[in-house]
Amino acid sequence: MATRLRQPQVERELERLYRLHRREVFRAVLRDVGNPDEAEDVTQTAFLDAYRALQRGDEPLRPRAWLLTIAQNAARRRYRARAAGPLEVELRAELLVAPDETG
Repeated sequence: MATRLRQPQVERELERLYRLHRREVFRAVLRDVGNPDEAEDVTQTAFLDAYRALQRGDEPLRPRAWLLTIAQNAARRRYRARAAGPLEVELRAELLVAPDETG
């Protein structure tokens, strides 16, 4: 059974995990999403999710694998949310209609 950590312990543990694994998590996410800005967003979301899990009392046996799984799930959630939303397309200048100059 997981023991609940006190808030300062949770924060110290997250800080330790972040220092040890942030680069590796970012690189793994970047391989999946292909965009550095999006990879940074997903990495931040993953560490926020890890923080919440630590607050609930989760204690990872293999922290690296645990964080990579959290990051992969965060990337999937982001992809699903985008897929469910409206499709954004770039407006091409040649398709614009010129305003009527006659007034």
